[in-house]
Amino acid sequence: MKIFQTIFLLFSLHALTAQSIYEYEQKVPAELIGASIDINFQNKEDKIKLFGTLLCPKGDFEKVVMIVPGSGRDTRHSHFVLAEHFLQNNIAVYRFDERGIGTSTGKYDYTASTLIQDVVLAFQKLKSAEKLADKKIGILGHSLGGIASIGAYGKGCDFDFLIQMGTPVEKRGAFLQYQAVTNSDGFYTVENKTKEEIVSFID
Repeated sequence: MKIFQTIFLLFSLHALTAQSIYEYEQKVPAELIGASIDINFQNKEDKIKLFGTLLCPKGDFEKVVMIVPGSGRDTRHSHFVLAEHFLQNNIAVYRFDERGIGTSTGKYDYTASTLIQDVVLAFQKLKSAEKLADKKIGILGHSLGGIASIGAYGKGCDFDFLIQMGTPVEKRGAFLQYQAVTNSDGFYTVENKTKEEIVSFID
């Protein structure tokens, strides 16, 4: 009996932590939301399931924007200020928990190629949703999310509109050097290599 209770407690704790949002995220105020619809999708190739939510404005709407954030861990509560503005202008908003984040399964991975796969699948799911059959569906990609949105477009996603925000397109990957110098999330830390060596290698 004690083993069962221990297992139950562990699963409960995991569920609580998995559904938390980060300090730089925030839930959209309920008064702006007409309907909240969970729309989940599967990446069968990688055997994972991703979870997302469509927030509909209170009035009639013709457009849906999928917001795809940049590098770093993000849940469906990212870019909440943008989401609020879209809803206030009668545009529905869709966001999903990234791999291994929130309630999505799999291992966290923010490489562009992986995010492109997930964006393609998310868009296909939205396009097939009966409730959105007569809606225009577009995408707003921020930074790495912008790269992923361009990649998804190249893979056949016929977005009705595409918005780029801070998408790194500098010549010869200058943005990578900047990220390596700041190294805010430790991604560019390499054992036995100095920051100067890493920047030189990228150059």
